Amino acid sequence: MTEMINPRKLLENNAEDVRMLVRYEEFVAALVAFREKFEDFPVSQVNSEDSLKTVIQEIDSIIKEQQLYVTESCTPDLAGTLDQLLRTSVAYGAMGKQSLAQRINRLKDRLTQRVRSINYVLAIVSISDPLTLGQTFIEERAELTVDAKAIFLLEKLYALRKLDQFWDTGLIFYLNQVALDWYDDSRNIVKLLERDGYVDVFPASMRTDAKITVDGKAYVERRLAASKASSDDEEQTSDSHPDFVNSNRVKELQNISHPNFDFTRLVQLCRELNDNYERGNYLSVAMVGRSIINHVPPLFGHQTFDQVVAQYGGRSFKSLMSQLNTSLRSIADSYLHLPIRKTETLPNATQVNFSHNMDVLLEEVVRISK
Repeated sequence: MTEMINPRKLLENNAEDVRMLVRYEEFVAALVAFREKFEDFPVSQVNSEDSLKTVIQEIDSIIKEQQLYVTESCTPDLAGTLDQLLRTSVAYGAMGKQSLAQRINRLKDRLTQRVRSINYVLAIVSISDPLTLGQTFIEERAELTVDAKAIFLLEKLYALRKLDQFWDTGLIFYLNQVALDWYDDSRNIVKLLERDGYVDVFPASMRTDAKITVDGKAYVERRLAASKASSDDEEQTSDSHPDFVNSNRVKELQNISHPNFDFTRLVQLCRELNDNYERGNYLSVAMVGRSIINHVPPLFGHQTFDQVVAQYGGRSFKSLMSQLNTSLRSIADSYLHLPIRKTETLPNATQVNFSHNMDVLLEEVVRISK
């Protein structure tokens, strides 16, 4: 299992420091890029002591680059926690008496564990509300009852979507700013869930690692179904799945009559963006979104969106378009151009939610096209 931070240290940390200094989408895209570097590293080309030494140096360089990015992208408290999560226990040392082939295999093991560590971090971060939403939950989660904490944890384990993976529950509470009353509070909460058959606890663990069981999954799904049934279907859909592109904005685009440009395809792309977001087709959301920013540059008198970002509009517009260009392209490219691999992750609604920046872009399209 991935080496985790001690829950006792987590309780000593200031929960207000659990935040990122960059947009969540940018952080995820950066970690995905680092993961791909480790996955695609040409270890198979190593055939000598010198080439092994060179590869090790290159890997260490990428690791240092990753550590620096995490340090600069998070508050110190969060950066320290994530750095420990991303570490790997397979070291290069004490390999002097091993054959070249054995050392190469050990290097492969280290890279595999590094990829697993990144996937672990991506999964944990994806269910951490303060990080994904960029806001604090300290006050509203300061007085949760034991039962409320147990249900909260079970729903987070359910959101991780893996029945065969143990997760550090103390870390889940910490990153979601759920106040624990004492060191063993998370352990006692997990024991309550284990007693009801909703989680399994990792044997002989010094921490509180747990995974959701089939019964736990069924319990959460019953709660979700009951919650959905208690709300009006139309209101529930409106609250849970707002349009990615505002419907009024789509109408504005549809009503434009331009002497030089046909808006038919742009309107359809916006509709498909909404439809895919509503259906949870987040791969398609990223790809359709990228199609839109590739489609509109001629409206601004340019051939590419990079040119629009660099040469059009004021400082505020440039900043928002730069964020859209960087995060959207990185996320779309990370899923669009890669061949099938041994392990994969899928985007979620938060990762592809660049709707605010997209609306600013489309608002400007409407303004200059009237």
